[in-house]
Amino acid sequence: ACFIRLGNLMNSEIIGRVTDVPWAFRFLKSHEAMQTLGEDGLPLPRHPGQLYEAICYALFFFAAVALHECGHLAMLRLFRIPVEGLRLTALGAELYADGTRRLSYGRELLVTLAGPAANLLCALLAALLARGTQQGLFYVFAGANVILCAYNLLPIQPLDGGRALYLVTAFFFGPMVGDAAAAVVGTACALSLLVLGIYLSVVSGIGMFFLFAAFSLLWGTLPQLALAKNAVKV
Repeated sequence: ACFIRLGNLMNSEIIGRVTDVPWAFRFLKSHEAMQTLGEDGLPLPRHPGQLYEAICYALFFFAAVALHECGHLAMLRLFRIPVEGLRLTALGAELYADGTRRLSYGRELLVTLAGPAANLLCALLAALLARGTQQGLFYVFAGANVILCAYNLLPIQPLDGGRALYLVTAFFFGPMVGDAAAAVVGTACALSLLVLGIYLSVVSGIGMFFLFAAFSLLWGTLPQLALAKNAVKV
């Protein structure tokens, strides 16, 4: 949504009201803006409403990411596991906590699913607030949390869904089978997303960001797939 609004800004679409603020834009390609010309013959300056919305969407996304990590952090604190750091990658944020290796499969699964659960809870609360206040921004925030939750539940490592798949499979069939299952399912899912991204890019031209994300996910699964193959050979 953020990139769509930036595209609207570049194309002079969904323009704001006339204003005299220093950061106002003159939308030369907008038919609506050309109806109100100034003394210089140019469209009157207007609020860049598209930019406002893009910034708002970006802030909502980062807030959803922070809440997601707070869910993991809360569960780690509950099990008295110290957090050693936070790393930001192309796939999202990742907490460092080596103490999770000492947890049982069940407890580590709770830690893993605490992030998506926090997003779902926040989405529900935001939707209730939107319904009660009739403020559309709450729906946007709810949507950001739902999308982030769905993304992290994809069965692709190092996402939460991929780790959850490993933990459940390893609990029933052992860690070797868990590694193999997580690697195969994750690679297949990432390949499917990559094909979908290529299709969207070719057909509509709006799937480049999706394509980049799918390729990053696929790239991240390759080391896991190699480890699983080596484990099977051994």
